[in-house]
Amino acid sequence: MCGFGQLSRFEVIQGGDGLDRELAAESRDAERAIRLWHQKAANGRPPDLTAFDFHRLQTDWGFRFLISTDELLEAAVFIVYGSQFANLLSLPEKPNSAIPVLRQVPTRYRGLFWEGCGEVLRHPEPARFNGAIRYGGDLELYRAAFMPLQGSAESSRPLIYGTFNRRAVPFNALRGVPLRHSASDQVPAERARLIT
Repeated sequence: MCGFGQLSRFEVIQGGDGLDRELAAESRDAERAIRLWHQKAANGRPPDLTAFDFHRLQTDWGFRFLISTDELLEAAVFIVYGSQFANLLSLPEKPNSAIPVLRQVPTRYRGLFWEGCGEVLRHPEPARFNGAIRYGGDLELYRAAFMPLQGSAESSRPLIYGTFNRRAVPFNALRGVPLRHSASDQVPAERARLIT
């Protein structure tokens, strides 16, 4: 059974193991992706697919992805994704658009992708997520963002541009480290959770 708890900021009170810097670095791509989305958006509408340079997935956009879906999230498929994203989720180097996203991502992240894609379909604006999942002896700290894009006039399928990153921290390294939540850390459309 999964338990959910609010968690939007991780703080290390003791030790100098660099966890603070690692967590801050993981938020950078999500923030850059959302900022870019807002720069490309016009007249209150999601930006057009052609406004983005997806060739960058092999360089500095390695944690990003593009999903094609419809109202049935079970039909969502990856169109393209970066190599770092593929490595994190043990996906093949090239996307297989014949297999739905929810059958490709690890079971522990299916709820995140379901919720992220669903949120973007209901509210066409960026949806941010961060949290932690206990997996084996580690706590996987993740950050993700899902954003709608306009496709071509010929395609009626919604497109979702996103980013995902995670870092595994040995669970026993966090013993005695309080996970704090601060109301000032809340960002609109951000979801935070701890799954154990």
